[in-house]
Amino acid sequence: MRAISPVIATVIIVSIAIALAIAVALWMAGITTTVSQFERLDITAAYVNRTVTVGTNTYYEIVLKVVNKGSSATTIDMIFINNKPIDLSTGSVDTQLQNGVTEASNTTNANLNPGQETTIYVYLLKANNAYSPGQIVQITVHTASGGQYPKAISLP
Repeated sequence: MRAISPVIATVIIVSIAIALAIAVALWMAGITTTVSQFERLDITAAYVNRTVTVGTNTYYEIVLKVVNKGSSATTIDMIFINNKPIDLSTGSVDTQLQNGVTEASNTTNANLNPGQETTIYVYLLKANNAYSPGQIVQITVHTASGGQYPKAISLP
């Protein structure tokens, strides 16, 4: 029985070591790609644009400009007004306003890719002591992954 030569044995061992090194490098690259994907929304502008009258009710129209500054796509699914949720997947804004319900528009489950911007309009009922001039309102943008991005606005 003949043994393999030391040169061939060395070549086989080096080949296996290189193959393992490549496999580990690809595995680590896969891990870092998934770990480095993150969500980050920035509210670049938040202001009361005007008042809107629907029927006998008057509303503050609040404009929120939201930009996805993260490296992964995200979905805005809710808006919180003073920690009370408004689900963006429900009814039209006009119907909600006629019923005197605070609502957000122009964003129904907004999917934002990295770098993409959207505008959210929030309507707050001005009458019946619901919201009044000088009041500070906390508006929080909530994402499907659980992220919360707050902004405080003073009503004029």
